[in-house]
Amino acid sequence: MTEDFEFDMSVDPRGLWDSYANTGRETHENLNDLIDNSLDAMYSEKHDGKRIIDNQEINISWSKSPKNLPEEVFNRKSVENYVVGVLMSWFSRMFGKLTNPKSKYVTPGLEDGTGEGPPASDVAEQAERVARVEERLRGEGVPFNPDMEPVEAESTVQVRDRHEVADRLMALTLAAMKGDGMDHDIIQEIVAERDARKYFTPTELAYIDNPTPSEQENIRFAWRFESAWTLIWVLRLVREPLTTPRNTCDVDRIIAIVRDTDNLAALACRPDNATLDKLELFRRYHWAVCQALENGQNIPSHLDANVTRERFHALSWYTRQPGFETWDGDTETSVARN
Repeated sequence: MTEDFEFDMSVDPRGLWDSYANTGRETHENLNDLIDNSLDAMYSEKHDGKRIIDNQEINISWSKSPKNLPEEVFNRKSVENYVVGVLMSWFSRMFGKLTNPKSKYVTPGLEDGTGEGPPASDVAEQAERVARVEERLRGEGVPFNPDMEPVEAESTVQVRDRHEVADRLMALTLAAMKGDGMDHDIIQEIVAERDARKYFTPTELAYIDNPTPSEQENIRFAWRFESAWTLIWVLRLVREPLTTPRNTCDVDRIIAIVRDTDNLAALACRPDNATLDKLELFRRYHWAVCQALENGQNIPSHLDANVTRERFHALSWYTRQPGFETWDGDTETSVARN
């Protein structure tokens, strides 16, 4: 069964929205309350309390937009996504388990029948982040999967400690230096001088200790400079933003930063919201690249496949995404650096 709901979010003559706006609460809290109460009333008046929906498909359209909400708080896409989350939560409470949820903002708690979902603020945060990212991708001409699950909210993400990130940065840089052509004996001297053997993963250590690695191994590890650059950004060792992955990083600058910085973990890492914004974006860049390669198409918007993969990998590792509990495991084929 399909239910269509149309929400008129304009300021009504009775000043209903104005009264909500003066409560001192967040906009998403007012929206939650307003929609929830409206659905309760509609349910009671139209259906006399009967159970009317078993398999829900919810279509939302907008007739008007609120005129008194600031642009940075309200935009059509972010509020629409938020409303979907609120509706799914409401239906779950009223009717039990959702057997056919349509929204990517429905959480595992709702799907497994516990009836418990995330706070409304988390749902709104995720929806707003996705809306911003998708708007940027449209502007760049990068296709994306609108059904991709959003990354977790700030309240639940568990990023790695800055000291662990600094150690990983050291290991990535040294491995990449060898891959980029530095002499094996010189690398061994630097590793010993920095007492860095403990920072490498088993795969990296085998490569570092191999005096005659293959050309493919060298290529693969040389691309780790892009992961290193991402962690340099995470550690706030540079001011530049983490840009669209079209161009390779400055290798000499990375080496200089790692070599000349006394304490790579001296600063606190980037705020979680900034990191999650980048992760949400790079997940979609990575998806677009993979889709193009799998279908034999040109990679969109001049994205570099290897730069995209490495930066996505580093962000996923830092935020402990599923499958990135450890660093090793990336066995994808890389192409030669330009």
